[in-house]
Amino acid sequence: MRLTAGPLLIALFLLCSNVGGYPSRYKPVHAGTLYGEAKAGDPAFNQRVAFGFGVGTGQIATNYHQKRCDTHGGKASSDMKCSEIPAGFLIETSGTTAWAVFKPQFTQGPGGGNFSMQLYCGPEAAGGQGCNVRVKVSYMLRTGP
Repeated sequence: MRLTAGPLLIALFLLCSNVGGYPSRYKPVHAGTLYGEAKAGDPAFNQRVAFGFGVGTGQIATNYHQKRCDTHGGKASSDMKCSEIPAGFLIETSGTTAWAVFKPQFTQGPGGGNFSMQLYCGPEAAGGQGCNVRVKVSYMLRTGP
């Protein structure tokens, strides 16, 4: 028995499928990456990290709001909610050992913007494993209705 998918089913799949978890009417544009690390035995990394990038006023789709996000891993914790991510931005986080992210902030200036977050990672004692925390930040462009 051979199964075939009709054109409507294929169109529905293409419209709804999205590995990044955002509607297909938006296109992410990589703005920059925030990063912090600490070696085993060193004090924890706990700093506000920022980067600037060029983006014109009105280019960011401020009607986009990220619904799912990972804010911590390992034995670290974060009380940050996805609703705190500035409108029009997508963050993708990762880390090793114990890591967490907090307090995202975007400020628009003439000819560009500035994105920052508080990053934390806690390494193990000397002889153990170090840690890192990484946040890939994209702004969203609206590409459809």
